[in-house]
Amino acid sequence: MKAYIADFWKGRVFVENQPIPEIKENNQVLVKVKTSGINPVDYKLPSIILPSKVVGLDLAGIVTKVGENVTDFKEGDRVFGNALGALAEYVVCDAEKITKVPESMRFEEASALPTTYLTGYQVLVNHGFKKGDKLLIIGGSG
Repeated sequence: MKAYIADFWKGRVFVENQPIPEIKENNQVLVKVKTSGINPVDYKLPSIILPSKVVGLDLAGIVTKVGENVTDFKEGDRVFGNALGALAEYVVCDAEKITKVPESMRFEEASALPTTYLTGYQVLVNHGFKKGDKLLIIGGSG
């Protein structure tokens, strides 16, 4: 499969011979990636930390295989969420880190949400913001 990997010597490169990942745990699903989101961590994390690993976190795609303990998803479901190695044609996801794409949402929109949405949500919920508080967002154009 095609994938975007962190190569120690070459930096970040596209390759065409990456093996399709396999489900290793019963709570995982295999997803055929339709779109991926790119975040600063995807290009700022040094290649030495991720040697020959597929890069990327945010994805949207179609479930192609489910682990035996997965009950919320079936083959053919449209899903989005977080998974290490999302910048590839296929990725293995933990079932609790993905959710179904609403019918009204395109894959492109869904794959742009996970990291940015969770970051914003955690800031608001975990750091004392309450109804009526004001918040200035800088750089929210991405």
